[in-house]
Amino acid sequence: MSDTAREIFVKNLRYFIEARGITQADICRELNVSSATVSDWYSGKKYPRVDAVQRLADLLGVRFSTLTTENGIQ
Repeated sequence: MSDTAREIFVKNLRYFIEARGITQADICRELNVSSATVSDWYSGKKYPRVDAVQRLADLLGVRFSTLTTENGIQ
């Protein structure tokens, strides 16, 4: 069974955060969002709006589709 969009996003987000050595605090600061918001994204509790996904992608140095598709971390 295929992962849901949220599960794919969380898996890719965690991978790139770790690979880039970026902390959740860095994301809060750079995107001007609360730590609760980033924690919700990281845990999969909530899915960010499209504009926030793009800003995350920019911060992580990847394409939007890299964060949102199953092929993102291959």
